[in-house]
Amino acid sequence: PFEFQYTYSEMPKEEPIAERGPQFSPFGPDTMPRPWTGRKPLPPSKKKRHEIDSFNPPPPNLKGVKPVEPAGPFLEGQRPILATTREEVMGEPLTPDEIGDLVLACNKEHRQVNIGKDGLTHNMLDLIHCHWKRRRVIKLRCKGVPTIDMDNVCFHIEDKTGGKIIQRHGGSIYLFRGRNYNPRYRPEIPLMMWKPPVPIYPRLIQQAPAGLSVEHADYLRRRGRRVKPLTKLSRNGVYLHLVNEVKSAFEVDELVKLDCRGMNIADVRKIGAKLKELLGIVLLSFEDNCVLMWRGPAKLTEGEQATQDFIRQSVFEGKENSDASEEPNQVDPALLQAAKELENLWERAINFGMVTTLEDNQLDPD
Repeated sequence: PFEFQYTYSEMPKEEPIAERGPQFSPFGPDTMPRPWTGRKPLPPSKKKRHEIDSFNPPPPNLKGVKPVEPAGPFLEGQRPILATTREEVMGEPLTPDEIGDLVLACNKEHRQVNIGKDGLTHNMLDLIHCHWKRRRVIKLRCKGVPTIDMDNVCFHIEDKTGGKIIQRHGGSIYLFRGRNYNPRYRPEIPLMMWKPPVPIYPRLIQQAPAGLSVEHADYLRRRGRRVKPLTKLSRNGVYLHLVNEVKSAFEVDELVKLDCRGMNIADVRKIGAKLKELLGIVLLSFEDNCVLMWRGPAKLTEGEQATQDFIRQSVFEGKENSDASEEPNQVDPALLQAAKELENLWERAINFGMVTTLEDNQLDPD
């Protein structure tokens, strides 16, 4: 139903400029144009496996057979049906009490699927369906670079697996399989034996990016060495609010730096590429494992635009607004709004440490 890829949530939007090495199929030795270089396959098992339908579960104490989770839960008066479409598999929406019971049962055990820096990979789809055979809800724990854009991860999880996210807390996702899910009719997903070759993409760091001259770019990089980092990112952390923090920091200064020391340089580059894709910023350097970003050319923030409007109206239209025909205490609403924006801009600058407040009022001009 969809094109197979190694990762579904972390594919760059930029078009590759070249291929890295010869192309081959990652699905096994039968479909490869090169000789098999892996281990010898295991011999077939002599033990006879029991094929058990989820609508006809085995006795609870049957030895040698793992129990298959039956379909459900069902509302009063309903029974399982043979579903063919996604809507039929999901059935009626879950009630809040049913969601609470399913999540509580899922938290009582350590069964979960870990999503790392590669995001939702192809082989995870088969793993999720294997978990659904034994449990109605599976917990997915997401850490690292994909947590910058969790909405994208959740979209691909629901789109590729056919399940429904019933609860989401931080990097934890609880995925429901559906009321009428039957593992005997699950999709057959071929496993990737190798990671396919990664194509070559354009360079993230340009010598003179976004129309800047080489001298101006070097000046911004030298200035960025003195910029205080916005935050320090830990390895395998959850970066849910990083996009909003960076966006708010650009309201104060045109340069923002993230401290990523202690992380792998590959992860640092992925973080920079993710922010560039989401915010449209310009990457300047990854020096000392720190991501230095520039806001971009000809981009005025709302606070800066309000400040310029306030100054322009105060200087050029002050005389017209102070006519004798007007009341002396009348205030222009636009100027009042601009003043509030200017005050908020100063408060953000103080909070981020960009400016320093002096308490002593008896200071010399020098």
